[in-house]
Amino acid sequence: RRIELLCSIWNIKKRGAFDWRDMRITFKRSLPENLLELSQTLSIMGRLLSDETKRSLMPIDIDEEEEKARLSAEANAKMALFQSPQSYEELAGDDE
Repeated sequence: RRIELLCSIWNIKKRGAFDWRDMRITFKRSLPENLLELSQTLSIMGRLLSDETKRSLMPIDIDEEEEKARLSAEANAKMALFQSPQSYEELAGDDE
């Protein structure tokens, strides 16, 4: 009945020619998910699950290979910050 009323209102306001009998309603099973809660739970599980299993349990679509490449690139960039071209002794010797 609500759809019939909506179509009548839309037709009165000249928003198009709608016939409620032509409408098809499709219901999809979709449970709301709390991503924060799920990610915290997976984080708490720590070493009980592999990283790949944790990613598979998340309801978001992730390209595994691309994500692994990104993580590797980020780790290499972080390691480059700690690799100094000069040692501490060389830097201390420059001041003298």
